[in-house]
Amino acid sequence: MNTTLYYQQKLGDLVFGNVAYSVPTFYLGLFTDVLSDDITNGITAPTSEVPDGITNGYQRVPVANDKVTFASADGSGNVETIIDILFANTVADWGNVSYIGVFDALTDGNLLIWDIADALEQDYVNVVNGTVVQIDLGSLIFKVG
Repeated sequence: MNTTLYYQQKLGDLVFGNVAYSVPTFYLGLFTDVLSDDITNGITAPTSEVPDGITNGYQRVPVANDKVTFASADGSGNVETIIDILFANTVADWGNVSYIGVFDALTDGNLLIWDIADALEQDYVNVVNGTVVQIDLGSLIFKVG
């Protein structure tokens, strides 16, 4: 997983300065274009995020930041989800989803972490009308460190 400059700064201040930072709920977003480290300002979502709205059914999915959702880190520093994560049923095509992003807000907010959508079981998923995008338990893994 790749962390944005915004998130790196927050973690650095937490570890080296004891500046409080917590995200009680993460929001997973889906992207249709390649992301790069150029998108690290953390101010708003990159333009390649699937557009939200009632016309296509897309909305970021809230994920509680707790031990009901995430397993404890293993010996390699990996933390995986222990629940299934479901996006809303699509009511229009979303396109080829190839990346997942973790945000600190349902809309706008800061992009914290992003990576290839391996959790979707292939390099990309062509999300068409009537599809339910699901991330199976254990398939979304974050590397700490």
